Amino acid sequence: MPNSQDLQSMGLLQKWRYRFKTMVRYRLLFLTSAPIILTLLALIAITIYWSIHYTWNSALIDVSERLTVADNTITLIQQKQSNAVTGFANSYEFQSKIRSENVDLNELKAWVKQQPLTDGLDYLLFETPEDALGLYVESTQPQTSFEVVDEQTLYAIAPSLAERAKTKMIANDTEEKRGLVSRTIFPLYSDNHELLGYLHAGSLINNSSELVDTIRDVIYPIQDASSPHIGTLTLFLEDLRISTNVPLNSDEQRGRASGSKVSQEVQQAVLVEGKRWVDRAYVYDAWYITAYKH
Repeated sequence: MPNSQDLQSMGLLQKWRYRFKTMVRYRLLFLTSAPIILTLLALIAITIYWSIHYTWNSALIDVSERLTVADNTITLIQQKQSNAVTGFANSYEFQSKIRSENVDLNELKAWVKQQPLTDGLDYLLFETPEDALGLYVESTQPQTSFEVVDEQTLYAIAPSLAERAKTKMIANDTEEKRGLVSRTIFPLYSDNHELLGYLHAGSLINNSSELVDTIRDVIYPIQDASSPHIGTLTLFLEDLRISTNVPLNSDEQRGRASGSKVSQEVQQAVLVEGKRWVDRAYVYDAWYITAYKH
């Protein structure tokens, strides 16, 4: 019969056999499960990466396309302005006055200036070639473009425009007194192709919300009247926001950040290097996915 020492040795042997089998079982389980777990983790990581990457790229493509739509909308709005001036130039009343043999140019200037304004125009003037001093290119078609106009010229057009153009900078107490004007020049010719003068019309962009709000509503239409706008739009004079619906407080969605400046990295890329910017950027007091063009 086995003695107690033999029994103890046999117990230890059985215990080690059990432990060895258990270790082998767990090792086999680990070896068979590890590739599956690693593959699953890799798939999860790849899925997260591509989801973020695809979402980010989609957002950049979306804002880039909206910038293109905004650019096209501005073109259409300026075409509408040009058509309004063309319509006035071709109107019977104006044509009968300018082609009258006894036309008084000073009276014609006063009459044109007093006409009611439409299509967002802030002024409408008749100017002789001498008034224009060669500033306008002779053409048989109206030309509409954005122009930076100094304070003196704005005051000559209308003192109220010069006051409206003043944009106080948020960072300091200085003012931008120049104005950004969407200006239409329509040359007028006699039947003998002699230049009679120009119709000069324009709308001041500084501190105006009409244009930026119109474009925003086109590129970011509201689906629910109770929902706030999710997008903003800004027109700059150089690096200064002169017309914008970027809020003064992004959390409370109130005010307009007119008088604030574009970020330095966007200024360098767009204004200095002339590139198109489509990327994340800091806009006044918050980060936005943005698109800029000069």
